Formats: sequence, C-alpha cells, structure tokens
Amino acid sequence: IRRRLQESNHEAGKNRASVILNAIYETRNPVFYATGILLLAITPFFFVEGITGSFLEPLAVSYVVPHPTYCILGGTADDNSWDLEVDPKTSDEILRKCSILEPRLKGVEVLGSRVGLRPGRTEVRLEPEQISPDCKVIHNYGHGGAGFTLSWGCAEEVVEIIEKLSV
Repeated sequence: IRRRLQESNHEAGKNRASVILNAIYETRNPVFYATGILLLAITPFFFVEGITGSFLEPLAVSYVVPHPTYCILGGTADDNSWDLEVDPKTSDEILRKCSILEPRLKGVEVLGSRVGLRPGRTEVRLEPEQISPDCKVIHNYGHGGAGFTLSWGCAEEVVEIIEKLSV
C-alpha cells in the first residue's frame, strides 16, 4: 500500500504530512473503548497455516496469529471497559481457547501479556472529510477488536480515497 502511494502521482505518496489518518471525538456515532487482552507465546513448531480464529461461542473471541518464533494468542473484547490489568484467570482462558483452535499450543511457554484500549463504534468510520480549504482528513477508526483483521481492506480503501483526491 505504501508502495502504491509512493508510485502514484498523488502528493500523499510524496509527503506523508499531507494526509492525516486519525481518530477524533465525534457525536454522530460515538467512539467507545474495548479492553483487549492478548498473550505472546513461544512456539516450538513452525506454523504452516495462517491466522486461525473464531468469533463464535464458545471460543469467541479467540485467535492465533503466527510469527516465525512466537505467536499472538487472543483475546478479549470487553466494550466500555478501561481496565488495563490482566487477570491470570483471563490469561488461562485465552490459552485454553487457543489450544482448542491449535492443539499444538497446549503447554506452550507464555512470554507475557498485553492490554490495549481499542476504539470501537457500531460501524467503522472510513471516509474523507474536508475540514478546511487546505486540509482533508481521512477518518479510519472504530474497528474495535477487529483492527488487525480489517486493517488490510481498510488500508486498501484509504489508498483508493487518496488516489481520488484532487491535489
């Protein structure tokens, strides 16, 4: 996507400061925060498959994102929560669910946990807005706990919007 922007003739590909991608407060469809917890684990095996996940009960919200020497295990999505503490019972539950998705994870070494506040909305906001004669903002936020999943498609859409902007 960066390469597509850089190869285009649009100013945004040359000057990153010419386009602002940000989440701001709004009243039309307010942003709420969801606490998301994930674990980092060492994987003594190589993943052949890609991302595995389930958003259906009883495993919801569970996912495994492989990397060469570790994997990300998730997670939680607690709407309107600001709690940044990780409860050990929650970590155990994440590991239990992810081990159902990928049985080779049973007994895996957990390196640590992370907690984040994920801005969500009832629907993602992805649109341009002219905020002054010289500045157009592309809103791209409200993904909640699905940010990684939706990032690829949303980034493509942002590039399409940028390519259509008049310089």
